Amino acid sequence: LAVITSIYRPNIRLLKKTFDSLVNQTFKNFTVYVCIDGKDDDVEKIVQEYATQLDIKTTINIQNIGLTKSLNKLIESSIEPYVARLDAEDYCHPKRFQLQLDQFLNSDDLALCGSNYISEYAGNSVQHQLPSGDHDIRNRIYVENVFCHSAVMFKRFSDLNYDSFFKYSQDYELWLRFMKVGRCFNIQEVLTVRSETPGISIRKRTVQHCFFVLAKLKHIKFMLGPSKLFHLMIDVIKIPFYLTMEIFLR
Repeated sequence: LAVITSIYRPNIRLLKKTFDSLVNQTFKNFTVYVCIDGKDDDVEKIVQEYATQLDIKTTINIQNIGLTKSLNKLIESSIEPYVARLDAEDYCHPKRFQLQLDQFLNSDDLALCGSNYISEYAGNSVQHQLPSGDHDIRNRIYVENVFCHSAVMFKRFSDLNYDSFFKYSQDYELWLRFMKVGRCFNIQEVLTVRSETPGISIRKRTVQHCFFVLAKLKHIKFMLGPSKLFHLMIDVIKIPFYLTMEIFLR
């Protein structure tokens, strides 16, 4: 199992929590592939400390290149048959890796496995219930992303990595491709806790939404069907709305 984590200007306290959750996994046979996206002495020190407890392989980008390209570097440098994502500052249940691997070992056609998750911000937490079975996931994914990026594990395919064009929604675009090669599943237990960042600007929300729409357009054949196309049209209509909001809020 390869665990891939890209780190950029993290909260050090939360980063330690991320690594602690990896140390506490009941399944131990994994390698943590870390990309420090932009030279950071404090982060390097933390990674070195945890390298005494975990099998860690580190890549350092002298300059920041972004999440998508950093994750691709980690996928390309790893060789394990399964890949798990965990964002810096997030942490996972001690049995997460074992429970997800059990799903793969019991189902040859499973390509992507996520789970329910909790998001935390400013002392508040919200639990997110995601669709479980492949049929429900396929019926919902054309409306919204039904996987928590930091909670997924997927089977390695030689031609499946992140599309470097997508600065945002890179995970959603990749999940749409996974739909074409195998079955998808969400474990109905909370296996990951996400640390949410402060509210984003209208401009950034607009850019994120544009990439979300572009992912749908890239896979337009997969999105065909009256109901799916209706939701795609709604997403397109939202773009000028976000732009108008930005103008008024300047």
